[in-house]
Formats: sequence, structure tokens, C-alpha cells
Amino acid sequence: DLNSKNKTACIVGELVGTTILVSAYSLGIQEFGMGTAMIYLLLIILLHPISGAHLNPCVTIAQAIAT
Repeated sequence: DLNSKNKTACIVGELVGTTILVSAYSLGIQEFGMGTAMIYLLLIILLHPISGAHLNPCVTIAQAIAT
């Protein structure tokens, strides 16, 4: 629920998280499935309190606009 959270922090968190995930994937970590899974898990743990850890900025921005 974005009503109780800072919308800017949510959007920035999602953009940073998505950038890290895409960068890790494009750097070749996709060949190591466990490495990608661990990065994804770490991002979820870190971003869940901030933005809900959608890791899809479009979802967070749509929620921010709707609320």
C-alpha cells in the first residue's frame, strides 16, 4: 500500500532494483542460475520494506498514480 509509504522512495527503489537485476543478468550471471536467484532474493529482502519489491517500476508507478 503506497498510501503509508513515500512514493518517491518507492519509485526510486524499484528503478534501482530493476537496474541491478538487469545489469547482473546482462553481465553473464544468467549462466549461473543460483547467482541470479540469490541476487533476486537479496533485492526482494532489501526492497520489500521500501516499495513492496515488485521489481517492475511500471507496477509501482501505476500504484503511485492510483493512490
